[in-house]
Amino acid sequence: MTFNEIVRDTWAWHVIRAVTRARHPAFQYFDERHPLIRQRYTENGYDRSGSGLSHASRHTEVRAFSLDSEKSDSEILGNQTISRTTWEKYGIENRRGLHLVEFLPNDPEVTKIATPFFHSHLLDIVAKGPMPQNPRNWSVMKKAIVSFHICLLVIAVYAGASIYTVGTHGVRQQFGVSEVVALLGLTVFVLGYGLGPMVWSPLSEIPQIGRNQIYIPALTIFGLAQIPIALATSIGMLLGFRFLAGFFGSPVLGSAAGILDDMFVSRKHTYAMASFCLIGISGPTLGPIVGGFAVELKGWTWSAWIVSWLAAWILVVLIFFLPETSADNILYRRAMRLRKVTGDPGFVCEAQLRADYTAGTEVFKAHLVRPFTLVLTEPAVFFLNLYSAFAYGLMYIWFEALPSAYGEVYHFGTGKQGIALLGLIVGVLLTIPPFFLYYRKRIEPQFDRDGNIEPEKHLHPAMVGCLFIPASLVWFGWTARPEISYLVPIVGSSLFTAGGLLLYISILNYLAESYPDHVSSVLAGNELFNAMCGATFPLFIPPMYYRFDVLGSSMILAIFAVAFVPLPYILYMRGAKLRKQSSYARKGM
Repeated sequence: MTFNEIVRDTWAWHVIRAVTRARHPAFQYFDERHPLIRQRYTENGYDRSGSGLSHASRHTEVRAFSLDSEKSDSEILGNQTISRTTWEKYGIENRRGLHLVEFLPNDPEVTKIATPFFHSHLLDIVAKGPMPQNPRNWSVMKKAIVSFHICLLVIAVYAGASIYTVGTHGVRQQFGVSEVVALLGLTVFVLGYGLGPMVWSPLSEIPQIGRNQIYIPALTIFGLAQIPIALATSIGMLLGFRFLAGFFGSPVLGSAAGILDDMFVSRKHTYAMASFCLIGISGPTLGPIVGGFAVELKGWTWSAWIVSWLAAWILVVLIFFLPETSADNILYRRAMRLRKVTGDPGFVCEAQLRADYTAGTEVFKAHLVRPFTLVLTEPAVFFLNLYSAFAYGLMYIWFEALPSAYGEVYHFGTGKQGIALLGLIVGVLLTIPPFFLYYRKRIEPQFDRDGNIEPEKHLHPAMVGCLFIPASLVWFGWTARPEISYLVPIVGSSLFTAGGLLLYISILNYLAESYPDHVSSVLAGNELFNAMCGATFPLFIPPMYYRFDVLGSSMILAIFAVAFVPLPYILYMRGAKLRKQSSYARKGM
């Protein structure tokens, strides 16, 4: 893979392309610089009336449609209707063709054109072009690099949430507030990145915008918001900018499922999802570890300065090395280039046509109304979201409980207290290899040719992971004693993240397979539930640990964790029946 392939289609690449007006071949697309493409697209001898629209999505065969004024007023694309209004919107008059720009299934670099003449001649030209633009056909190396950059962004956001906890003592002293009020800085941040995806996710799905147009500006604001946090003159100012930081740091968290779908086929999502889970735990864990020593030496404001510097460094990396991953945005820009080359307004991408038939109220429902509708009407969604949120809230309790317990029981300083969190990372690292082996040998072969699988098959790991969570709390509660080595309680935190990983991946896979037509709504609801518990659970820690100490508090939480243990088993046995009774779930598997 060449350096040009690495930086191609990045934010910086597009800026240079715009400044130079794409004069240099290194900043041109294949369909712009190949002379035969311009010649064939602008050929006057081909017949446009032969067909109206050729549809070739990533998952279907080619179908051709035409507009005949003597027949109906519309044509069918999949299960959508293409009306005369749509043809006229794109300037298609007098039976001229509407050309759908899509990726070919076998070679995503090829653009399919409606007219058979162009289809047969263009195929050989474009297939000889450069590296495929379809993110699903990127090389393994490029996918790994892009995934790494996305993981950096996730780390910055999650670290920005948890690093604050090591400085709450300084916040209390500077502003004269209680411990619970000081912890609100964590609460409002998590609440911000829970609400943010409801705004950012629908925007990132618009083909004219894509993902990079949101990630880069949002990350910039996220980094800048750390400055007034560090310079805050009141607790209100601090909390306000903490909320804004969480809100503008949330785009990547809300579109994680979309990013996975951009680059990987469905049966491979789990591998990438496990990597995101590792980062989702490593980010919040590394925050207090790094920030603990800085806060101990320089004060609580350094927790904000560190996040600001980290965001600035990651921003530079993303500007120069993160390409656009949205297939809809890539195809939209290609359609616009072909319009410019040919002067023909009939080039469109499928996402544009979908947008024509998706009312704004439908987008509103998908991201703001339907998540609550599914939670209130679907028992499986409600209880799985509740379980996922409980486990997510427990993770943030660990971030507060471990340092506090090690400070009181083992008398660790602020810097050393963060080291106790390393067990959380170890648990995930030890779990991922055997989980990958199990998934590859037992689950992946059960996918059918269309990439579908019975949703209940995904619950097997959760049936094991649900046992680890209460066990981890019991272990930690009974071993966090001065006479027992400080390393022993860390084993409990490792058990928690091992179980949490198996549980979280199983829940997301189950929901996605059970509600394929409402994935965005289901995942938006799950993210909101998680954020609500992650925001509120840490507020319970100071009073609970003060009243019940480490052992009593851990046992109380373990009792709640035990209450959730039967859920994966019940869904495994009754899930298919629940889906048959549902108005939203898939019933055919």
